[in-house]
Amino acid sequence: GCASAALVPAPSSRALLNPAWSALRPRGAKMSAAVQLEDIKAAPPPALTPFSLAEAVSIQGFPELPWRYALRNLVTDETFLEQGWARRPFKLKQEWEFAVNAYTMGDVERDVSMLPAQFVAHGMQWGNGIYNKPMDAGFSFEDVSRTMSGATVVMLNAGFIVPSLAKVSLATLEATRLPIWLNVYLTRPGLASSTQLHTDKQDVLVVQTTGRKRWRVYAPPEPAEAAELDPFARGKGTDQMDASKLKLLVDTVMAPGQVLYIPAAFPHETDTVGETVSEKESSVHLTIGIDTHLWGLSWAQARATALQRAGLPASLSD
Repeated sequence: GCASAALVPAPSSRALLNPAWSALRPRGAKMSAAVQLEDIKAAPPPALTPFSLAEAVSIQGFPELPWRYALRNLVTDETFLEQGWARRPFKLKQEWEFAVNAYTMGDVERDVSMLPAQFVAHGMQWGNGIYNKPMDAGFSFEDVSRTMSGATVVMLNAGFIVPSLAKVSLATLEATRLPIWLNVYLTRPGLASSTQLHTDKQDVLVVQTTGRKRWRVYAPPEPAEAAELDPFARGKGTDQMDASKLKLLVDTVMAPGQVLYIPAAFPHETDTVGETVSEKESSVHLTIGIDTHLWGLSWAQARATALQRAGLPASLSD
């Protein structure tokens, strides 16, 4: 009885799972009534569409109004904060229509040369591990296209460099008030493993813009099973995770306009094979990361800092 009860945070200490909870929670927010995470409706209503169109026409570019609206609604939704944030992966039932074709391979062809070569990379097998290999200096879109024949190509930190994607980054920053980044992932149909099973340090929102990709997300393994490894960086380098030993939580094919949330440290893998995946169009998705752990915005880091300042060992249990 006491052991299981200790796993449930008291209402007054919900933020202990992640201090960013208090940053995301709007003042005066009311608890949603029996809303499932998948049922959260964050996208702007149809009445807002004319304003988005007017914005696109007036600025002759990428409309950011619907992104600001949807991201703010999602990350401040009480159900998301109580049940999802840092706790459980889920896929929204509501499609974000404004995200369909928001970023395409045509946009990649136009923009990819803006990025330095070290920011455009793909996974490769080397020895007993998998590592990111950057493009060579002076690379072209044709080089990216050729590389996609056998691997996923990622435009790292594209949200800091590409003007249209910078608007999505800014919308996320305004919604969360937390450090963020945005990558773009490009995958041809037919890849049996477009991303190997691994974990990340960031909580992420995956927004599919073109094509389709299958995602499988698992519950984190017990830390004691690999106590010497960073739980936020499993499955990278020579560390190989075994999906058969993990509990599958989400198995879904992402289509344009669909949104998936994955908390930090939750293992995931992707592919673009099977009947449910498009055989024609390349998959393009945005991964928006919220970097609370990288910058030490967690109670674990606060505890470690307090112990260090007090001259106490980090292994202190009480």
